[in-house]
Amino acid sequence: MMKDNIEIINLVPKFLNFYNKAAQCDGEARFELWKEHYGFAAVPPGEEGERIVKQQLETSWEKYEEVIPFLEQWSPDSGTIQQHLSKIKSVLKYTESVDVVLIFFVGAFDGNAFAAPYGENRIAVCLPVENGENQVVIVHELTHLVHGKIIGFTASWERPVASLVFQEGLATQLSKYLVPGHTDEFYVEAQVGWLQECSKDAKVILQGIKPYLHECSAERIFQFTMGAGTTGKAREGYFAGWKLIGDMIEDGWSFSDIAKVREEDMASTLVKYI
Repeated sequence: MMKDNIEIINLVPKFLNFYNKAAQCDGEARFELWKEHYGFAAVPPGEEGERIVKQQLETSWEKYEEVIPFLEQWSPDSGTIQQHLSKIKSVLKYTESVDVVLIFFVGAFDGNAFAAPYGENRIAVCLPVENGENQVVIVHELTHLVHGKIIGFTASWERPVASLVFQEGLATQLSKYLVPGHTDEFYVEAQVGWLQECSKDAKVILQGIKPYLHECSAERIFQFTMGAGTTGKAREGYFAGWKLIGDMIEDGWSFSDIAKVREEDMASTLVKYI
């Protein structure tokens, strides 16, 4: 297996600089300082993203005080990251070298990690640290990276809904496999009670997302991630992925076979399990 290249960018000191400058400011001035001195968040691009950031900053501000001592002492563990990456590549049967940028940042206490294009033909895996370093989140995002290498898709916000479902389903289920010992909620849940609520309405959620699996638009991706889906629940795309990819595994699919399904075949594959 070829040697990987892992570049680490630590934005925590940049956040601490912003925090110190904004300590005595009101909300509006604080947001302006955020844009000037930090400007990094797990939100979609454009005006909608800016609105979300402003709201997140307001609701998270008092919580930051409690974690500042932890953030001042924090540093990334590159050895553990390489171990996770090697295990993921082995399970998915990917033997090429991976060139990845890991960006550690301070988010809004929502555990919202993400991947994004970075320069020429590179992907940045962006990992929040304000809740502590979560190994499940690291494995989840590195799975996205390797999956993307296998299939050849980029970390674009705009992609088919079926691709969102496949990506999130594989990442959550492989995280459970490689970092065992937690409840199902730990691998997929952002809010307490969400998985139970979605499971109760599983048939309705899956039937609701089914007509949109072929659709490729930023608006639709937002609807099934941060929006209200078709049943009023957030992150229905994540639930669909967790459920449907889980069903595929129970049906005998290996992780490596799931990772090889081409983007143009994802919708028709998922429909068979709805």
